[in-house]
Amino acid sequence: MKMHNDPHSWTEFIELLHSWWRGETPMGAVLLSVVMAAMRIAYGGGGWKKMLLEGAICGALTLTAVSALDYFNLPQSLSIAIGGALGFVGVEQVKVMASRVFNSRFGGGDAISDKGIALIKQFEGCKLTAYQDSVGVWTIGYGWTKPVDGKPIRAGMTIKQETAERLLKTGMVSYESDVSRLVKVGLTQGQFDALVSFTYNLGARSLRHRLSCENSTPEITLVQPMSSCAGIKLVGRC
Repeated sequence: MKMHNDPHSWTEFIELLHSWWRGETPMGAVLLSVVMAAMRIAYGGGGWKKMLLEGAICGALTLTAVSALDYFNLPQSLSIAIGGALGFVGVEQVKVMASRVFNSRFGGGDAISDKGIALIKQFEGCKLTAYQDSVGVWTIGYGWTKPVDGKPIRAGMTIKQETAERLLKTGMVSYESDVSRLVKVGLTQGQFDALVSFTYNLGARSLRHRLSCENSTPEITLVQPMSSCAGIKLVGRC
């Protein structure tokens, strides 16, 4: 039974809440998504600002996803499952998955292999307590220098191993896109992995500089790989 969103008695109000939870109106799904997101951030040690932003975005994503159920002839009762799932995985993981799907469907995006990620882990190492790198930049996890759950990295900050893994996986998406956008020649999987590792360590600006210089023709030399993730020699004729 469809309910109006203007109850005039306690019975109608209770039925309205039930309808929200059943998915007839997606408020139950949105609220569940917001609560799940907030609890996930709190569990990971995030602050109130991160909780509010994450909850709001997860709620908006849930509302967007639920609105498409009718289009695909799916039952509205799935809205609760969608809200819970989106709140649990979070905005960053949704972004990663969406980027993977978009790149695989429309092209322009490769993905680093498990061997490539293992190589980055080997090179970077993992430190769960914040430290300053060789140039004084505060760093944590696998060489992560950006804010963690909305908090800038500072002395004394600690994270869990699963947080370090999540940050690394999330960061890979932008670096994969940088390599796909900047390199205009065919790459083997090992070569792509090596370039992503290079970009993760030094940044897209360094990769762009090595590949192209003002008033010169960029050149990339691909040498025979000695291992699954080796074999990149960048030559910029500057």
